[in-house]
Amino acid sequence: MGLVADSDEDSGPQLSGDERRHNHELRERLNEIVALARKLSQSHGQLSTEVQDETRQRIEWLAEEIWDSAVYGPLEERD
Repeated sequence: MGLVADSDEDSGPQLSGDERRHNHELRERLNEIVALARKLSQSHGQLSTEVQDETRQRIEWLAEEIWDSAVYGPLEERD
């Protein structure tokens, strides 16, 4: 099975302390995407179309960065 099946539905995947300390870039991107999602959910219907579009674009960029960081490792360690 895939990674999704390996996670706890309530708390998400369990990361070791080493992973948390090792990949700061990934942690920062994840924190930002969560903050943006919270902002969107709290401001539902109150944001202009322009702000919604800018936020969507930022989330898409962050998702790509998160993917790259998770698959290829931290930027400073890539070849």
